[in-house]
Amino acid sequence: MEERKQLGRKVVIKTHRKHGNGAKGGGRKGQTGKRGIIYHIAGDGTQTELLREEGPTFKDLSKKLFKSGFIPRDVAINPSGTTFF
Repeated sequence: MEERKQLGRKVVIKTHRKHGNGAKGGGRKGQTGKRGIIYHIAGDGTQTELLREEGPTFKDLSKKLFKSGFIPRDVAINPSGTTFF
C-alpha cells in the first residue's frame, strides 16, 4: 500500500449563517451558506491562510476549492469540520 505524501495543509469548512430580519435586502440573497479556508501549516506550527472561498452549498464550495489547485483530487474533504492533508 502506497503512503500519501503530507503537504502540511488543512481545510476548514464552516457554515456561514444568514442574518438579518428576513426583510428585503436583509442578508438573504442566496450567496451564503458555506465558507472554506485553506491553511498551510509550517514546521513550527504557524498557519498561513492560502485561500478563502464561499459558496451557497458544500458541493459548489468544494468545486471552487479543488479548482484552486491547493487540494489534490484524491483528498476527501469533511463537509462540516477540518481536514488535514
